[in-house]
This record gives sequence, structure tokens and C-alpha cells, in this order.
Amino acid sequence: MTADLRAGQQPAAAAESGPAVRLGPHLRRLAAPLRGRLALLGALVLAAAVLELVPPLVVRHVIDHNLTPGDPRGLGTAAVVYLAAATAVAALTAGYGYLAATVAQRSLAALRARLFGHLLALPVDYHDRTPAGVEARKANTSKRLSELKTFDLED
Repeated sequence: MTADLRAGQQPAAAAESGPAVRLGPHLRRLAAPLRGRLALLGALVLAAAVLELVPPLVVRHVIDHNLTPGDPRGLGTAAVVYLAAATAVAALTAGYGYLAATVAQRSLAALRARLFGHLLALPVDYHDRTPAGVEARKANTSKRLSELKTFDLED
């Protein structure tokens, strides 16, 4: 079976269900306008991961060079470095969390716009023939009627 897949042939079950959809080109098209943001996101994640290593190293240095020999010199500097690294990690984490959310929302918005454009390009009778379109229209109509009835009863 793996030899068939390597040769580019589909297994029998997949061939019966219809043509395979390749997601790679679609994802690349969605991510193309966001390449810069994605690169910045990767850099922020990498920087946060590297800076996450600093506080344990500072603690190790304090234990080995200050606490064990009983030498208090350098504790202030170690505390400043520790706090700076912890603050930088928190800021980078917040930054990449926000950036990841904006990238996700922009890609979803682009996907919704493409889907809406595709649905608008379909002939009107497609929406009448398709059960999902009919059911969505019925649901929308019944929701509107329900809102009208509720509005009338409240007055």
C-alpha cells in the first residue's frame, strides 16, 4: 500500500470518496499577506524561549558564586538581570500572544471573505437546490419572524 502511495496513486477508499483536496496551496495563499507577521511571530517565540533560560542561570550563578561562599557582592546585579529577563519574557510572551491572535483573526477574515465571494459567485438556484441553503434561509426567516413576534408582544 505504501508503494502505491509513493507512486502517486490513491488508496481505493480515498479514490471512491472523490478527488483529494490539497491544503498546502490554499494555506500558502492565505498566509502570503501575513508572511512578515508570521516571521516576526517566530522571532518573538524564539526570543522568549531563549530569554526563558536566563533566570535559572542567574539563580545558579547566585547559588554557586554568592550564597555558597558567603559573598554578597553581585547580588544586586544578579537581581536586576533576573528581573529584566523575567520582564522581557513576559513582554515577549504578551507580544507573541497578541500577534498570534491578530494573525489568526486576519487569516479567518480572509477565509470568510473568500468563502462569501465564492457563495456569491454561485448561481442563485444552487442555494435553492442545496439543503443547507434552504435550511439556512428557513432558519433566518423563522428567526426574523420570532424577533417580530417578540417585538410585538413587548410593545
